[in-house]
Amino acid sequence: MSKAGAGREAGSQNWKPDEVKLLSVRWAAVSEDARYGKDRKSEDFWKAIVVGIPNRTWDSARRMFGRLASQVQKFESCVKQIQNKKPSGVNNDDIIRMALELYQAQEKKAFKFVDAWTEFRKSDKFNSRTADSPSSVGESSSANG
Repeated sequence: MSKAGAGREAGSQNWKPDEVKLLSVRWAAVSEDARYGKDRKSEDFWKAIVVGIPNRTWDSARRMFGRLASQVQKFESCVKQIQNKKPSGVNNDDIIRMALELYQAQEKKAFKFVDAWTEFRKSDKFNSRTADSPSSVGESSSANG
């Protein structure tokens, strides 16, 4: 009666896409909240993030964020590489599709966190972690023309 993940720390199992998106939304909200500045412990910061994520520990969220942020930053780099080529006749959806293909080629695996990437791009705090400020890619194509 062995179950995958049995005996592991609560919250360490694979994260579902909706949980990952919620983690990105919560991270952005809490990281931009002045109450969680430099004077607070890391544990307090992560505990505030997992408040809205059932069955996840603060340490699980911290570890998942580390993996997520790394992949999101790599994908953002792919988006910027495509944008820098300035392909004509492409819209934001095309740029995202091309960036997904580039990520797949570079990383040898699919990028699964487009929703999280979209949420992170709205965050000034996360954008300060990346090299250049991102453009409007990731927002609805209809909103950008």
